[in-house]
Amino acid sequence: MNLQIGRLFGLFVVLFGVLVFFIPRGLILADDGTHLTANRHGGSGETLRYYRSYPTGSLFSHAVGYSFVSRGSAGIEKAYNRELTGQENEFKSLIDQLGGGTKAGDDLHSTLDPRAQRVALSALG
Repeated sequence: MNLQIGRLFGLFVVLFGVLVFFIPRGLILADDGTHLTANRHGGSGETLRYYRSYPTGSLFSHAVGYSFVSRGSAGIEKAYNRELTGQENEFKSLIDQLGGGTKAGDDLHSTLDPRAQRVALSALG
């Protein structure tokens, strides 16, 4: 029994690793199209890994949050994790992959306004 549980746990860890490292997350965009997140990658082929960066820095940090394997996730990154990782529309992802495409997360278009945010931050000092 313990051997079966151990194997199941190992499979779960491998599948989680594939989800986190090998599938690019969808982007989070402001209402004017500004990219609030960006996907970066390191390595190539079998060693290709994706990681997240935040081009607007601290401008939207509280709303957008973060997504790191070592720290977890928060904000929009956490609330819309299923959509951003492509889990929300599994059937479409499967059809795309059968057609030769790659699996990727869905982009999220927000109503966050960069101009209003800059005005608010400058007013706060």
